[in-house]
Amino acid sequence: MAFRYRIKDAALTAALAIVPAQAKSGGEELAVLRIGEVAIRVSDVERRLSALPDFQLLGLGSDPDQIRKSFVLRVLVGELLYSEEARRLRLTEAPAFVERERSMRAAALEQELLRTAAPEPSDGQQVLEYYRANLSQFEMPRRIRIWRILVENRDLAVRMIDQARRTDGPERWRALAKDYSLDQATRFRDGDLGFVRPDGTTDQPGVRVDPALFSAVEAVADGALVAEPVLEQGRFAVVWRRGSLPAVHRTLEQAEGTIRGLLAERRFVERRRSLLESLRKRYVREVNHELLRYVR
Repeated sequence: MAFRYRIKDAALTAALAIVPAQAKSGGEELAVLRIGEVAIRVSDVERRLSALPDFQLLGLGSDPDQIRKSFVLRVLVGELLYSEEARRLRLTEAPAFVERERSMRAAALEQELLRTAAPEPSDGQQVLEYYRANLSQFEMPRRIRIWRILVENRDLAVRMIDQARRTDGPERWRALAKDYSLDQATRFRDGDLGFVRPDGTTDQPGVRVDPALFSAVEAVADGALVAEPVLEQGRFAVVWRRGSLPAVHRTLEQAEGTIRGLLAERRFVERRRSLLESLRKRYVREVNHELLRYVR
């Protein structure tokens, strides 16, 4: 394969062979640059260049030859000189450096696990199985966001509707919900039931309401109060329609990218867990939790 500058300008589309014959001697790559104990070869330069975005390549020169030379002299030389000086000063032995290096190695390993966890294009069966098993994630009925204050007395409910219609309605509503609502789960959050489906299920964990509430708010527009109290299992509900979401239907093709991402994440988590377990058995030799009390 050959590296090609990814810039539209025709002057910058020349290719650089990975290891051309003239860059070898006795089958070994020759060094483009040597500083101290470190040698940079053609393949090293190419690897680093291939990771640069177009705007950075343009900042290095106007043609491929100039870009290559500028990158070596302005970037790699500086990196290696700093590295050699850090080695001379023994900075690599400092605790802060050791901790940072350890953190970077851990991050690099996680990135590699994540890269290898991505489903292959041939894993279509896994995608299909996930889609079928989790169809509720990709198909949603119409949902309406409902605020509701539940009381025992119809006359009280009527008075609440009148107060909520005033110019300071939202502030009055919050106070009324807190002071009067019989629904302990929602009284301190303005009676907010979240988005309610036609069958009375909601987006709030453990919250399900009478489908009569959905039927009542269907007759009004977003942002409107229902004019009359709604009978809800022997009590009376003051209902405010706060917004709505249309029905959602995502086909397998539309959901495939999302599913592949979820499968990759699941596979990554499992591989990380398995790896950590095996590494603990291999390397952990001693743990003294009681010493943590001395940490300040």
